[in-house]
Formats: sequence, C-alpha cells, structure tokens
Amino acid sequence: MKTNVTFPAFIVSSFIFGALLVLPTQAQVLDASKITCEDYVFYKVSNPAAIVHWLSGYYHGKQNDPIVDPQIFQANVDKLRSFCEQPKNYKVPLMQVIEQTMNTNK
Repeated sequence: MKTNVTFPAFIVSSFIFGALLVLPTQAQVLDASKITCEDYVFYKVSNPAAIVHWLSGYYHGKQNDPIVDPQIFQANVDKLRSFCEQPKNYKVPLMQVIEQTMNTNK
C-alpha cells in the first residue's frame, strides 16, 4: 500500500508560506492630543465612537473616577459632536474642546 505524502506536505508548506505572508504590521501610533474636530467628525483617525470611549476612559482615569453614567456620557458626546461639526471648529484639538466644555477637572 502506497501512501501519498505529497498532499499533506503541500498543505503544511502552504500553511507555513501563508503564515509568513501575513506578517504582523507595525501598529499606528497616535498622539491623542493632536486629534482635531475635523479628524473626529470625518473619521480621519478612527471611528468617532472609539475615540470618545478612549477619551472618556482617559479623563475618568485622570480623575480617579471609575463611574461612568451612560446618560451623562451620551450628553457629552452630543455636545462634543455639535461643537465639532461646525466648520469654524474643525482645527480645534478634541482634547481642548473636552477640557473647555466639560467638567474634566473635579
């Protein structure tokens, strides 16, 4: 009885070759202090929801406050979006907007 070694060897070598083609790429490093309203509104850096969730965590951590009220969070997101959607505010850094318009310093 003759076994066909070629097919399993082909599968294994294809898997290894495919794994080598999908080498990890370097992650994008982002300075959150440089994200502008324009970047936020037009999805230029990331999904706006991801940005506001990260910033919420950042400011809550800065204040040593683990409590997030979903209603207040949504109201703050709405305020931020309303401000940033105005073309005159496109170049304003997002963190500056948050620090000036919301209570981030207890």
